Amino acid sequence: DYVDVTSLEELEWCKEFINGIRKIRAESDIPPGKRINILLQNWSAQDQTNFNNSQQYIQTLTKYEEIICLEENQPAPESATALVGEMKILIPLAGLIDKDAEITRLNKEITKIENDLEKTNNKLNNPNFVENAPNEVVDKEKQRAKELQTKLEQLKEQLRKIQDL
Repeated sequence: DYVDVTSLEELEWCKEFINGIRKIRAESDIPPGKRINILLQNWSAQDQTNFNNSQQYIQTLTKYEEIICLEENQPAPESATALVGEMKILIPLAGLIDKDAEITRLNKEITKIENDLEKTNNKLNNPNFVENAPNEVVDKEKQRAKELQTKLEQLKEQLRKIQDL
């Protein structure tokens, strides 16, 4: 069985491209059927070829209105971002989301995560817990604290971007 390697590479590229856009939609609460504009930065010749060969699938699965390739130093509006290799996929958020509702939602989620993180850190700072709990339980709590901290930072960054719109 002969498999054309470039088609597998194109398929993987196409999958990453579509997943990046879907991730942005999910994180920014943009409905899947809503038409969006997509900006591309660091768009290589290979990216162009992959896009041209996959455009029909990408159009169907991402529901984009227009794709615009930015020049090397051209500034981009405030956007949600995903990476496909070196290429950046940018979706400008202005006009796509209800800014006030999104700020309220993010603040609520940030408060919830801060509370969870505080409880987890209180456990980890309690010498009785650390000394008496099995190592795997302590390690699991440390991992949970790390994950909560990362998610908190991401949410605060997302909130900052929305407030800047």
